[in-house]
Order: sequence, then C-alpha cells, then structure tokens
Amino acid sequence: MSRKREIPGWTETPFGMAEGFVYFIGIGSPYVTHVKIGFTAGDPAARLASLQTGCPFKMEMLGFVFGTKSQEAELHHVFSDSRCMGEWFEFEPFVETNVRHILEGRDVA
Repeated sequence: MSRKREIPGWTETPFGMAEGFVYFIGIGSPYVTHVKIGFTAGDPAARLASLQTGCPFKMEMLGFVFGTKSQEAELHHVFSDSRCMGEWFEFEPFVETNVRHILEGRDVA
C-alpha cells in the first residue's frame, strides 16, 4: 500500500493534470517576434519575473489561462512547425492568431 493512500484526503493527480496556468510571454521590440508558451502552478507574474532575470531582452506577459501541463504540451505540438527552441516559438500569423483566440476563450483554429 502506498503511503500516499494512508494520508486522509490525499488524491494522486495523474501526470499533466495538475492545474495551474498556461502562459504566453512575448519578446521583441517594438513588435513581439517570439512567444514562450509555458505552464506554472504558481503566479504567472512571478514566473515572468523569474524568466526576465536571465534574459537580456524585455519580456512581456501577453496573457495566461487556467490550464494544465498536458494542455501546454498540446499547444507545443500544435505550434511545432514554428518552434525555435524549447518552449519558444516564432510569433508568426498562425501562432499569433491562435494565441489571441486562446486568450479570448475561443478554440484554436
């Protein structure tokens, strides 16, 4: 028997189902050229501040939505043709349009 099961009220969350925020952080001036699509279980503003520390360019929070790690991974797959490296994507028209749709609560095209 798992020790976790011995703790009253403990529930195991399947991988990728932890709730938090899927965020979209842009970089580029004067127009956004790249976007980081990430997940945090904490405060998205704190995540931006943490990332900004290691980046020589000004970053901006484009927005965030309530979501899961699995949803973040799904977006990485949808936008894979625009991936630069890691969680960074070119903010080309397909990505830009769909990020805006997500932030407005609409479906990805």
